[in-house]
Amino acid sequence: MAFAIQKQTQAEKDTYLFEHFHDMGLIKELIEQNYSILAGRKGAGKTAIARYLQNQYTNYPIDYSVRLSVSDIGFDSGFDNKSKTELIIFFIIIRTIQSLLSTTLIREEYVKYWKDFLNQNGIQNISDYKSFEEYARKNQTSVSFKEIIGGSIEKEYKKYSINNLSTFLLFPFVDSVVNEKEIFIFIDDISDYLDDSNEEKLKTDIATIRDVLFRLETINNKFSDTGRGLRLISCVRDDLFEFMEGSNINKLKSSSLNIVWDEISFCCLLIRRLPFYENDLENSLLNPIDSIKKQFPDEIFQGILKTFNTNRHATNFYSYMVAISFNRPRDFLMFCYALRERLSFKHPATNANIDSAEGEYVDYFISELKDELYLASKIFGFESDSDSLHNLLNILAETDVFNFGKLKTDVTTYLQTKNKTGNKKIQHFIFELWWYGIIGFKDKESQLINFKYLKNYVRYVPDKVKNYSFYLHRGLWWFLRKRPGKKKIT
Repeated sequence: MAFAIQKQTQAEKDTYLFEHFHDMGLIKELIEQNYSILAGRKGAGKTAIARYLQNQYTNYPIDYSVRLSVSDIGFDSGFDNKSKTELIIFFIIIRTIQSLLSTTLIREEYVKYWKDFLNQNGIQNISDYKSFEEYARKNQTSVSFKEIIGGSIEKEYKKYSINNLSTFLLFPFVDSVVNEKEIFIFIDDISDYLDDSNEEKLKTDIATIRDVLFRLETINNKFSDTGRGLRLISCVRDDLFEFMEGSNINKLKSSSLNIVWDEISFCCLLIRRLPFYENDLENSLLNPIDSIKKQFPDEIFQGILKTFNTNRHATNFYSYMVAISFNRPRDFLMFCYALRERLSFKHPATNANIDSAEGEYVDYFISELKDELYLASKIFGFESDSDSLHNLLNILAETDVFNFGKLKTDVTTYLQTKNKTGNKKIQHFIFELWWYGIIGFKDKESQLINFKYLKNYVRYVPDKVKNYSFYLHRGLWWFLRKRPGKKKIT
């Protein structure tokens, strides 16, 4: 028996994903509701769902599903925002057509039309966006296209600007798909390039993603209005919505299915991945709470949970994990990977097993924290390298609880800014620390610390901050004290 977990827990590299996938009900909701966006923080499982359905869609009332990676859209080839948006939409249409041509989901009279179109323009084999932008630049942003007028295909190819082509392509794109078929096209990696975007162009890049999402929503509405079930579903990290500008951002949010993990899902995921349950998997999944407790007894977590002041759940293991993680499957799997050589197949886990695994897990968690703060660091212009991050954590870990005045002073020291513009920047930065789960708060009526990654419905109200007591993320606070030299990170 072995752990069905590897060190690289990203869904793209997870060799155990298909065999040990756990669906918490999101696939059913995705099928039954008209969502255009699958949203969640990094590591929440967006790509996992897209990859799983691409491989296993025949097990659901879905006729076809494919995941298209749209990475490298930050490639700087000199196009303005409007042109970039048009190019991305055009690329997504091309990649979708390429994929559907390998199925029977394109109407027969359109098969030759699309094959000729791709071959005529030399784009039949283009699979990555960077190559596509280079193609567009070399061809002076124009392609050859036959219009469809009155249901008839024009005989001659004409040159059209790529900047307007997605508008011309929309009718044949929608009309060529077979009626009454459920087709899911997942658009993944659309925001990955932001990690390489510099501060000057970041806002423009986020605006481009916003415009692309709105355009895809419009295309989905066209398919729906004509009785066709093709849906373009974008996998998007949820923090992007916080940085998008415009009056219609709530429309995008309402079109999003948010991935939020709960205790039952946590238990089921681990039962599928841990070797202790594989000989009696189905029975173990029938009562996942009791099954987890048998291997991870409540009593081994009681001592540490007393210091956390966070929510209690049916299992102390889950209470512990949400306190030392961001409540994502990536975190859960990584902690279990750290346990792989520390657990016995003959006896339940012990305090010593958990304590030993923490040393390996904390290095992963600190690196994840750096990734979490990366986008905010670009927006607010502070360094998010290891030394800077360690400095921030050491400042925030000086005391267990602090009021807003103390927090503001500490953040001011960290950001080294004191003018009026800096004051606004400090306020925004503190909100981002809350938004990303780095800090939590209690008001006078609360007994438990509120962290956003645990309670999406809890609001951080700037006008009430003077009534809040602030706390560093419980896992970070704990790890900093356990390490040699206590608040030092080495």
